[in-house]
Amino acid sequence: MKVVFVLVIILTSSFIHAAINTVNYSIKIADADHHLAEVTVLFPHTDSKTVDFIMPAWRLGYYKVLNLANGIRHLRVTDTKGNDLKAKKVDKNTWRVYLDKPTKIAVSYQLYANQLARRARHIDDTHAYLDGVSTFIYSPEFIDKRLTVELDVPYAWRSRSGMKRRGKHKFEANNYHILASSPIETGIHEYYTFEADDKDYELVIWGKGNFDGKKIVEDYKKMVVEHGKMWGGYPFQKYLFIVHATSDATGATEHINSTVIQRDAMGFADKIDYQSFLSTSSHEFIHTWNVKAYRPIGIWKYDYTQENYSDLLWISEGSTSYFSDQLLVRAGLLTAKDYLIDLAEKVQIYIDRPGRKVMTAQQSSFDAWIEDGGDRANNSSVNIYTKGNMLSLLMDVELLKSTDATEGYAQLHKLLYERFPISERGFSSQDIQDLLKEISGKDFSKLWKSKMESVGNINFKDLFLSLGLEMSHGDSTDQDIWTGIIMSELENNNKISMVPQNTPAWKAGLAADDILVAINGIKVQEGKFKLLINKFNAEDEVKVTFFRRNLLKETVMELESKPSTPLELTYIENATELQKKMYAKWLGVDWPADEKESQSAEETE
Repeated sequence: MKVVFVLVIILTSSFIHAAINTVNYSIKIADADHHLAEVTVLFPHTDSKTVDFIMPAWRLGYYKVLNLANGIRHLRVTDTKGNDLKAKKVDKNTWRVYLDKPTKIAVSYQLYANQLARRARHIDDTHAYLDGVSTFIYSPEFIDKRLTVELDVPYAWRSRSGMKRRGKHKFEANNYHILASSPIETGIHEYYTFEADDKDYELVIWGKGNFDGKKIVEDYKKMVVEHGKMWGGYPFQKYLFIVHATSDATGATEHINSTVIQRDAMGFADKIDYQSFLSTSSHEFIHTWNVKAYRPIGIWKYDYTQENYSDLLWISEGSTSYFSDQLLVRAGLLTAKDYLIDLAEKVQIYIDRPGRKVMTAQQSSFDAWIEDGGDRANNSSVNIYTKGNMLSLLMDVELLKSTDATEGYAQLHKLLYERFPISERGFSSQDIQDLLKEISGKDFSKLWKSKMESVGNINFKDLFLSLGLEMSHGDSTDQDIWTGIIMSELENNNKISMVPQNTPAWKAGLAADDILVAINGIKVQEGKFKLLINKFNAEDEVKVTFFRRNLLKETVMELESKPSTPLELTYIENATELQKKMYAKWLGVDWPADEKESQSAEETE
């Protein structure tokens, strides 16, 4: 009995000590119609003279500084007796508290949550989506303390998160870093659970749309297992998929134990739309390894107060994009034919972007924090997704060639997962080159310097030929008139949105925001510019009338032509055994036994 009594005392003491050293967050949905919540945070005892409380300046998975602190009002800091403590805001997202004596601290504030499109925080009468860094302040002094999060929500709501569940609306995490990467979805939603490869999964779908939750679950089962095969294991036991079917936002963001995917509510039923949804799901799930289980030195340990610079974000995002559809092919969720169609389109987009000749992969990574879209970005920069995708293809083929098709780019990422766990350190450019040499026996330093550190051209035709594929515009010799003028599909007012460098329109002095009026005196009807311009011939000089800042102007443009058929990848005849072996290792499916017969069958379907 004495032994039992002593054990009870020890356990009780441990629990009390844990509770004393725990940070306790609570959030109450105060006014859902107006996107408001009340947040209270109870911090443990401190002997410090000053304590800082910070709302992060950026959201994980989105490399942009955001004004997340702008949603905080009525911040109040008190001691254990409810007495106000002296607090001063010292910068846009930091509050400093001055203490006369040791005490526990309570911080409360009103939170405005209406940033659904940024996947930051959103509250309405049907749900609340609460991203950790966008919702909860932290203190550097207590950042590594265990914490709990408890929600006070309407009765019919249900709460889900990748964190450990400790009640109907209560969760627990080992530290703020886990909370920062564990969003909460609470509200009215469809809910599914499934198991695959001894791991537990949850699927939450908020909103109404043309999705089929049961089909998503069945496809996810195939998808997650294929991802696990690539890395030889999983960095989690439980994983949560959060899907928002809405009309207000699109996009997705990865987290350590979950992901949130936003789609148009009616964007699930069509074949192409559903393939896009699965591709996004695959991309975000890959991030569970690439970024959340291993990542570059620059973003290894997150600093929530400022930019976290890295010259390897093209691997974090671009390589993830590269693998996402490949793994769907391996899982039987995407045909090889559809994969090649999509890959050819991505290659064409890359080739057509003038900025690829201006900005390196490393520069695009470092400048991701200030990357912008539009005409200027298209002409002078390239993003980490597109550039990284193409460089991943390059490295994959080079590894396959160097190893007689026994190892590819997937092996590099498996080694990154094994050798650079997030708990130990991030990886560098040199680490990548060392691993490439280890896998292939080949020195990749020249290729790295010319393609990653410079803007060296990628010879796509030779790359695909190594895989037994021909890159071309097909047998057709038809040509379309090419001007370079790109107009927004969202606007139907003949306003130019982009003019790629060195195109006919660029040479004629046309620019973004110019509004086309007429070609050779013929009115440009809204949405029918292509029909009009194709009445002319290549090398014709046409007079272009346009408005610029409400002033009518004219210029002369010499027309050019380009193939009317899209770029395509087709299987070559009489492919060698090595080419077939390379293709099979690259895509994870066998070379078609009879390609003509295979294509005919697919077209019949």
